[in-house]
Amino acid sequence: MSKPGSLSILLCLLLGGCITAVTPDNVAKIDLSKSGLVLASISRSGDPDDSQNVTIEFYLRSNEHRENFFKTLVINSSRDLWLIEVPLGHYSISDWYLGSGAMRHEYSDTSFEFDVLPEEVTYIGHFDVQVWRAKNTFGLKVIPQALPILRDDFEVAYERFRREYPTMAETSVRNAAPGMFTWGATESITVPIHVPVPSID
Repeated sequence: MSKPGSLSILLCLLLGGCITAVTPDNVAKIDLSKSGLVLASISRSGDPDDSQNVTIEFYLRSNEHRENFFKTLVINSSRDLWLIEVPLGHYSISDWYLGSGAMRHEYSDTSFEFDVLPEEVTYIGHFDVQVWRAKNTFGLKVIPQALPILRDDFEVAYERFRREYPTMAETSVRNAAPGMFTWGATESITVPIHVPVPSID
């Protein structure tokens, strides 16, 4: 699996190329025999001064389809419940991004993998992101750090999905979430440029 470069991350932010969530108004237009739906939730924990001032993104990589550079499949902390349309097939999540002034891209050889099947919604889990600040060489807590954990919170997500997407009442939701998954040791790639991260509605 190839790593997405820093340039692709910057262009995704600058060009608004990251995919947007499916809304209750447009979900009925999706043909589930040809496309899949992925459901996930995300939260940030820790000191509010730290956790609310960072952006966390997780990249969905297809093992079967060539990625569309201008439509990156991403779940981020701009909202707490995500429903996104993706091509059917096998996916993995191994890299994620932390943005807070300086930007950091984290990549791990360990990945969470799942299949997106037709005629159903695929729930992949709850991204629980612990955020804190580490000390720099002067002893000041200024370096943002994050530890993401993917866990199964199916019942909560399922009830909210049914409530917010009533037109999908007859659609099956398959639980593909792991009991608990962490990405382990990561390789940090610092991007020495600050680009404001747009909120994805």
